[in-house]
Amino acid sequence: MQIRWLIALCTAILLGACAKPEGGDAAKMEMRVYAVPAEQTQALVGAIGGVLGAPADKTSFGKVSSPAPGQLVVLAPASLQGSIESTLRDLTKGEPAIPKSSPKDEPPLRLSFWSVDAIPGNGADDPALAALAPALEEAHKQMGAVHFVLHDQASSVSMLDRKVSRSWPGRAANLYSRLEYTIGKGPQGFLLALTFSDQNLSNGLNTGNETTTSIRSGQTLVLAQIPLSDDKSGDKPQAATRLYIVRVDPVTAG
Repeated sequence: MQIRWLIALCTAILLGACAKPEGGDAAKMEMRVYAVPAEQTQALVGAIGGVLGAPADKTSFGKVSSPAPGQLVVLAPASLQGSIESTLRDLTKGEPAIPKSSPKDEPPLRLSFWSVDAIPGNGADDPALAALAPALEEAHKQMGAVHFVLHDQASSVSMLDRKVSRSWPGRAANLYSRLEYTIGKGPQGFLLALTFSDQNLSNGLNTGNETTTSIRSGQTLVLAQIPLSDDKSGDKPQAATRLYIVRVDPVTAG
């Protein structure tokens, strides 16, 4: 990131801090999620964090973190958020719009997503799936003698009712992954509308799923089980099954 960008950002935040007296509306803390260019994420975290100050510092204005490339979560006085937003807009022209802040009783939400392959035959589950142990234990009971291997995973933060689209090169060669979702209020927590697909660039085939389901905060949910084509690369064909698993958690300052 160019030095003048950092200077402009720091100046705008400091001017916002000086424009309001201490106490009152200026002292009210507000959390916002900002969309920024992925390659500039860490530079912006450092710039904003340097201006806001360290959490242990008594003069600290707030804090900033990045749950995923391209996303900033900023906790700062409400009087500073306008300066931060307008400056980021100037610095990231042509990038996605910066989301508005959510109401105080509706914090940003993190969606964690995994696609997991169930391989026939006994064996140890992939150590990378340790966080999914309870959900996979139930899947073991339903599917019998299988072991689980991580195919892909992603994480993203958004506000309620905001559509999120992400795409990235898949873990396997010649695969390109795409995830789209919206989290809204539901009768028992949240209502998640999600579409995921893996496109094989070699043969044009797509594997994926589209679903809408209710999910509670902190719940790990297996959305779907999709049979895959036989893998005849070994001595015996293996009819694997792909599981799509999600979890929704509120993003808290910390």
